[in-house]
Amino acid sequence: MFVTAVCFLFLVKLKWPKNKNIYDVTFERYDQKTLKLVRDYERDLSRFNKASLDIGFLQKCKLFRFFPKFLDFKLSRREFQDTKACRRFKEDLLLFEIRQKTILRLKHKVSFESSLSIPKTVLSPLDFSHIRSSIEAKTAKIKDRLSSKLERKFNNLKRRYGVPQVSNLSFDSVIFNYSHRALTETEKMVLTRGLLFCLPPKSVDSISVKCSFEMLYPDRIGLGHSLKWYYDENRTFPI
Repeated sequence: MFVTAVCFLFLVKLKWPKNKNIYDVTFERYDQKTLKLVRDYERDLSRFNKASLDIGFLQKCKLFRFFPKFLDFKLSRREFQDTKACRRFKEDLLLFEIRQKTILRLKHKVSFESSLSIPKTVLSPLDFSHIRSSIEAKTAKIKDRLSSKLERKFNNLKRRYGVPQVSNLSFDSVIFNYSHRALTETEKMVLTRGLLFCLPPKSVDSISVKCSFEMLYPDRIGLGHSLKWYYDENRTFPI
């Protein structure tokens, strides 16, 4: 088994010199059509990897209730971005984007699998094995770079939404408890999400809110009349 592997590597070194890339050698040994098949396989595999990474990034955003920058649209007032209607619309857009990316990934998967089967019938087994391994190694490096880029984007979103970087830090390094009460691990985890983190209520009792304001308004009117009477009687501002 070891001798067979050494012989295989020796043959690959002889057939594929280091001073030429696989595309030039493929064009010299075969033709332009075969080279196009190899390029198509590399393109479809790269697109499949990118779609998979995009889906993972969007699913993490959905889990943490973050909205990527491409979902930011201009409104007449900045505070409208934090309204319940705007957030619900962005959540629907995020779900729609995830569904579209899932469909696109399936298409790319079918495409690169079909583009892989055609060169297999044209190339020799040795050439096909080497070309496939070289392309997969190249696309793996591109995938790692894209993954690092998306990770930086997600970290920027965490800072934007008030979630500190605590991946390499313990909760005690971030949370400073000045009270006599000991915090649980769950409470510390919630506090590390930042001051902007909150659990949105599932439903708001609008009637109770309106009644509270209606009861508050007469009290403020009565307080205003009392202050006016006090000022007229004493001719001084109340302290």
